[in-house]
Amino acid sequence: MAPPAPPQEDDPADKALTRRELADFFEHAPMSLHWAGPDGRILKTNQAELAMLGYTREEYVGREAAAFHQDPLPVRAAMTQLARGEKVPPFESQLRCKDGSFKNVIIALNALRENNRLQHVRCFTSDITRLRRQEALSAALDSQLLHAARLAGMEEVASSVLHNVGNVLNSLNVSALTVMERVSNSRLDGVARVAELVRAQADHLDTFFAAGANGNKLPDYLETLARYWSEEQSALLRELKRLTDHVNHIKDVVSRHQSLTGLSGHAESASISDLIEDALTLAASGLERLGVSLRRDCAKDFALNVDRRKFMLILVNLITNARDSVLAKEDRKKEITVRGELLQEGYVRVDVIDNGVGIPPENLDRIFARGFTTKKLGHGFGLHSSALAARDLGGSLTAQSGGPDRGAIFTVKIPQAPRTMPPSV
Repeated sequence: MAPPAPPQEDDPADKALTRRELADFFEHAPMSLHWAGPDGRILKTNQAELAMLGYTREEYVGREAAAFHQDPLPVRAAMTQLARGEKVPPFESQLRCKDGSFKNVIIALNALRENNRLQHVRCFTSDITRLRRQEALSAALDSQLLHAARLAGMEEVASSVLHNVGNVLNSLNVSALTVMERVSNSRLDGVARVAELVRAQADHLDTFFAAGANGNKLPDYLETLARYWSEEQSALLRELKRLTDHVNHIKDVVSRHQSLTGLSGHAESASISDLIEDALTLAASGLERLGVSLRRDCAKDFALNVDRRKFMLILVNLITNARDSVLAKEDRKKEITVRGELLQEGYVRVDVIDNGVGIPPENLDRIFARGFTTKKLGHGFGLHSSALAARDLGGSLTAQSGGPDRGAIFTVKIPQAPRTMPPSV
């Protein structure tokens, strides 16, 4: 909703607006505001700006605005441009708080000129510190994730996790750009236009605010402007909520991956449903947004004692393989099912089923061979290392397919409790 045009001098009026009410509106506006003179010194500010930076009014008003910026040169250059009658686009800066910290902000400036001379500059400041911190956290988590994957030696897991985190980061970037665009294109300069209108009537305010004068139109206009402010603030909060959700999702992926970075050889108890969910989070997060149906099929949950890292390496590689297979098919419904089952003979069976490109019969016998791959960017180690890991766990890994375009089923079968097996080489 765009704010309405300010009332013109010949508008009819319903109620009187006092100078005190106008000053109160400026003082309690939710956006940080200040006026600066031609010399750049702050003439007037509001509570929002003081609260953001932590200064008292006495510590802030009267000082050069540029002095509070980490880099004062762009602010002074902007003042020079405004003095020449040029427009200054919104720009990003860092403001120094009283406690020594800095706030990342977007600054929007415009000028009041009379007789071709600069009278004062209006400054609208939007705090984007939270946005910048979330972006930095996302970058740090991305770096941490890559480092952990390399240390663990799980190349397929690292590739899948980074692929999915990249999708989330793309969504996070869209939300960040949306916030930047809304802040940069904010149409909340109605306050400045109201101030100009009142300033123009400075010599006869009593008449301007008297019954029958157009000043009586201002309360309704300011009320509409306040509603617009509230709606814009709500929209920005929704985008920041999306940013937080994206960051939390990345943190969840990192947390699950960190559980796999220990040494192999140690068996621990875990439920089959948790293991499957962790593997799907690492390898298939965000696939549903691409039209892939993910199905978990564990009719009865149960626990098993297993080397978690090796078992997860198998599941993540199989789910990644299924993901690539279904995404390679453009002309059908895409489905991946992960089914867990406890067999009577004390074995655990997990099937990863997809309806993707399928496997030609001649490839079924060599699909687990080291270096064999049908992917353009594949290296042929994922399924090979998974088969070796299944053997280390005392089990096996098999594949079946009806042929090209008929999908595939990969089945890992391991003991519910660990059995001693010679390590694979």
